[in-house]
Amino acid sequence: QLLGALQQQLSVDSSEPEPNWDDLYAKDPIEATRVERIYRQNKEAKNSKLQAINAEQQRLSQTQAQEQETQIRTIIAAESEKLVETIPSWKDEKVRDKERTELRSYLVEQGLSEDELSSLIRATHVNLLRKAYLYDKGVKRTKPSTKTLNRQQKMARKQFNNSGRLDDATNLIESLM
Repeated sequence: QLLGALQQQLSVDSSEPEPNWDDLYAKDPIEATRVERIYRQNKEAKNSKLQAINAEQQRLSQTQAQEQETQIRTIIAAESEKLVETIPSWKDEKVRDKERTELRSYLVEQGLSEDELSSLIRATHVNLLRKAYLYDKGVKRTKPSTKTLNRQQKMARKQFNNSGRLDDATNLIESLM
């Protein structure tokens, strides 16, 4: 913040207009030379300070970026350990790699971008998404096929037509739903 304020102050100070050198040299060449030398020295000093400020701001930005990267790596390492605790089957590397690949494909199918996938570092988030994946995978396995439904409906209709009982009518209606 201080660097920014100093930079702004130097920029405001350097906004003073350059003297009319032709007029100064015409009036007093010796004084004009002295004023020009002081003006150039001041301008060079301000430019040097601005460059130093810019360099320090870049250094601070790089330092902050490195600190953030270190923090993220620490978080990722901790979350990786939590992930194995949360999903014990992932202790087996083959199982973990297979499920990770399947989970990644599932999440892409669900509309997540690569950037969103890359930002998933929390073990709880990965575990919840894995549960959604396993649920959807289980639902697909347990849905009866249309052939099975048609067969059940035909059998229920035949049973009702043969018996005419209320229970068979109920079964027929349930099979149609």
